[in-house]
Amino acid sequence: MSTPREGSPTPHAPGPGASSLGRISLRLGIATLICGVLAGLLWLPLDGTWYGALPAIGFPLGAAAIVTGIIAIASNRGRRQGVLALVLAVVSGPAAFILQLASYMIGYAIIRAG
Repeated sequence: MSTPREGSPTPHAPGPGASSLGRISLRLGIATLICGVLAGLLWLPLDGTWYGALPAIGFPLGAAAIVTGIIAIASNRGRRQGVLALVLAVVSGPAAFILQLASYMIGYAIIRAG
């Protein structure tokens, strides 16, 4: 069995720029959370604007964040960012639902009071 020469990289050590996949997945996770929060808060068309495209944008972003996060974790190419992206993508769905329910209840209370 040969030993690696001094200065040569080890076979499984990530090279320079190896965490770029983790950074990409983290950015996708942040975008997913933003779309989820906005979709949850802005779903009532009070001003005549319809924000129905936000879930349609957020779902593929969330799926991409989950896939790239899992790949980044498994291949050790930005593991921390991959874990954070995975958490953000998974949390954004329930967060959007809770915010949507809360805004519905507030809107209903405003309509009932008026």
